[in-house]
Amino acid sequence: AESSYYRALIYSKRNDYFNAIDNYNKSRKYFTQIKDTLGVAKVSNSIGLIEIKRGKYSLGLKNSLAAITIFEERNLRDELSTAYNNLAEAYFKTGQLDKSLDFNYKALEVRTQINDVEGIIQSTKNIAELFSMRKEHRKAIEYFEKVLKLLNPETVKDLRGEILPKLGNEY
Repeated sequence: AESSYYRALIYSKRNDYFNAIDNYNKSRKYFTQIKDTLGVAKVSNSIGLIEIKRGKYSLGLKNSLAAITIFEERNLRDELSTAYNNLAEAYFKTGQLDKSLDFNYKALEVRTQINDVEGIIQSTKNIAELFSMRKEHRKAIEYFEKVLKLLNPETVKDLRGEILPKLGNEY
């Protein structure tokens, strides 16, 4: 089960999705046979991520949602962060902005707990953009300003240059 999982990860890194999915499915079958629910959850989340990247959002949602319950029960924060982010992206791509906002908040909470600064910035920016799309300007301003406070002005000039016009637009 583990070797199929690691082969799938390698194929996934090489953007060979056909072989990655094939090995993930083999791995999930073996994890299911040995009743390793955590292994099944890891594989399901990985499949969800690939399917979301490929534009198959409903399939990606199904797989990521299956993994979340197990990650929550076992308090696996790194995996939860990834799963919540995957779901937020998939809901965004399918036009379900409220659900996307919910999962971005969840991802932000977990990323704050594990002190993932880049993840915190990304989730905060996503939340700001979602509020902007919903025409909730004050909330969008609040979150865009939070992003600016999180940035190191010396190193992240590109993101700062992206945020400032959006902030001005909200005002």
